[in-house]
Amino acid sequence: MNKKQLEERLKNLECEIKEIKSEFEGNVSMGDRYLEGDYGHGGEFILAQTAPKMVCFISLLNGNRWVQPIKVKDSKNISMSEFIRMQGSSGKFVKKDE
Repeated sequence: MNKKQLEERLKNLECEIKEIKSEFEGNVSMGDRYLEGDYGHGGEFILAQTAPKMVCFISLLNGNRWVQPIKVKDSKNISMSEFIRMQGSSGKFVKKDE
């Protein structure tokens, strides 16, 4: 790829990221249920606030936390980066269809 093609690709990726972020915003709420792992093999979790501005995924099977709660700016408006941090290094959470 030449420089012009790379710049165009970068511009397209930036647009895709903006779209994903706008779809994500406002789509995460306390009490939402998530499946972890491919096809939910990691179990079902609930997004919970454990203390003011502290949130994490809690297993509905055994009550354990996925990772330690993380601090968020606003528990009613979780950002994409905060959501990614809640998943830890090995988590892959997908919102459960209601």
